[in-house]
Amino acid sequence: MSGWITERLAVRVAAASLGLFLGPADHGLAQPATPPGPHSPELKIESALQNYDLQFFGDVFVPAGVLNLTKKPHESFTLLRHLRPLIQSGGANIVNFEGAATTAQFSKEEKSHLLRTSMRVPAALSQAGIVGITLANNHSMDYGLQGLFDTIALSEKAKLRTTGAGASEADALRPMIISTDRTTYCIFAISRTFPMSFWATPHRPGTGTVSIKDAPALVSSCDGPHDFVVASVHWGRELSRDVQPYQRALAHAMIDGGAIAVVGHHPHILQEVEVYKGKPIFYSLGNFIFGSRPKVGGQEGMAVGIRRTSDRNFEFRITPINVDNRVVHFVPRLFGPGEEDPVAAFLVNTKGCQVAAAPKQYFCRFVDEVVNAPKKPLPAESHMTPATSEYVPQAADES
Repeated sequence: MSGWITERLAVRVAAASLGLFLGPADHGLAQPATPPGPHSPELKIESALQNYDLQFFGDVFVPAGVLNLTKKPHESFTLLRHLRPLIQSGGANIVNFEGAATTAQFSKEEKSHLLRTSMRVPAALSQAGIVGITLANNHSMDYGLQGLFDTIALSEKAKLRTTGAGASEADALRPMIISTDRTTYCIFAISRTFPMSFWATPHRPGTGTVSIKDAPALVSSCDGPHDFVVASVHWGRELSRDVQPYQRALAHAMIDGGAIAVVGHHPHILQEVEVYKGKPIFYSLGNFIFGSRPKVGGQEGMAVGIRRTSDRNFEFRITPINVDNRVVHFVPRLFGPGEEDPVAAFLVNTKGCQVAAAPKQYFCRFVDEVVNAPKKPLPAESHMTPATSEYVPQAADES
């Protein structure tokens, strides 16, 4: 029996002794499949059929009320119907999955907002073309071990690859491996948000985390001849434009360790795009599909596509996405003619980017000497109120 399965079963035995029920056997929790990682079969993307190798989106939280906006329970996920061409061109599409896909009712967490999604959401995302989810965030364990393990098991069943949480620290830090015909990508998912009790240890399940000091070594642990690392980090302050000093230090450490890009989330709005040593840092991708309504705006999102070009460089495609639920009603779409996208303010000083008008997209090859600093005032910060009673993001979580 593999070490990962042994750890998972040990957790179940310990949980049973505490009176916790981790779910029925038909969820695959008793004998989980080997998780995605360096020792499991790699996901192969046929670059000839795709425009990009990888594509990252922001936060996803789909409560049952939002999921029910699809036409039929078993129909393909229609909440993404306006973005099908974008998703089809993205190769391996990856989102940050907030909350737990579970029926668990019990939570020992004393938090203002506990996020639980329908157990149909992982399969719906997979049907819509999402390939992987990151689980290193401040809501993956809102419903304890059952919530986390239900989410992982349902994702495995739906053929969604996961990274960023697991039965131990080593499990949570195991990267997602994506291979193309030319390139292999290692994707690490890290959380630097509270509560710290969610962070995995060598002997405790939870989410992946890393210190600034240890970040270069983590990145360099993917050291194959064609491996390129992208770090996905949950960090910062919710609804704040300001990049915290620890975010910048951690991002720089990851690039110093060899990462080709860092993508962030958690603020629910966009943050600055920095270029450090020729490598981009997208401090916040904002939201993607999120079950809340803003009072006065404040919901923003973008997708970042990555591909290795024939001259062995990397090209980044940045696509602004309208996720303002006052306008799109939980069905994200591209910006239309005459609509000002929020991404432009973050790329105004960045060299090496060309813009396409229809749809509005930015195609970038970054260079060493450019550090982006927006010239014009950034959009105002805001607050959001929920579409249901499940979530009101207001408090700032950071470490």
